[in-house]
Amino acid sequence: MDYVDILYAHVHDYDTPLEEICRGFHEVIEDGLVFYWATSNWEPEVVLEALAICERFNLHKPIGSKNQYNMLVRKLQEVDYDSLSKKYKYGLIAWSPLAGGFLTGKYLNGIPEDQITRMNDPKSAFPLEVMKKLFFSPHATEQTVQKLRDLSALAESLGFNLTHLALAWVMKFDHCDSALIGARNVAQLEDCLKSMDLLEKFTPEVEAKVNKILGTNPTPRTNFTTWTPYKPVRPVAAAQRKRVPQD
Repeated sequence: MDYVDILYAHVHDYDTPLEEICRGFHEVIEDGLVFYWATSNWEPEVVLEALAICERFNLHKPIGSKNQYNMLVRKLQEVDYDSLSKKYKYGLIAWSPLAGGFLTGKYLNGIPEDQITRMNDPKSAFPLEVMKKLFFSPHATEQTVQKLRDLSALAESLGFNLTHLALAWVMKFDHCDSALIGARNVAQLEDCLKSMDLLEKFTPEVEAKVNKILGTNPTPRTNFTTWTPYKPVRPVAAAQRKRVPQD
């Protein structure tokens, strides 16, 4: 391998001066080893500081992020990163677009005992308790499970399944460039790719139905000039729109 397209700074290193980090990535780009650099799991305020440093010293700027983003985890990307996405065209590669497999529907009746999954694989690179804490326990509630059953029915009405709907929903996000699906085998990869066919049918009306079922729309920031929320970055059913009452 002669070069890398994008080199990610995975998790911000608070023990290293940010200017030093920016200069390090600038140098590997100047040496022709990397085309671009990007961040992964950085707090948005640190990204903003890095962009300012690069602007001040005429360094190559990071071009985007790799953050968790899916139907169940939304606030970071839709609210906290919103200004970065719009002002700097800061891109996104979404990791865990299927919420660790929960959005495939395989865990709606608990962790299956008759198949190997990320929640019970003894060969997992991560402790199983960590996997469950991240991707199972937060979502394994009666309310969420029922919502996913309703979403599954919606997907079937369109000729697809819950996996396809969840992936298409992520890719329909204006600021999302790609998604890391983490397929464990060829069959899973081929099934996930069917979500691309759903994109053609994923109208704003369909998205509004999805978001109404989910009810996970994060609260937008408030415009203190008008004392009303900023417009949500994704379509929301009319019944979900909330305004901040004025005095």
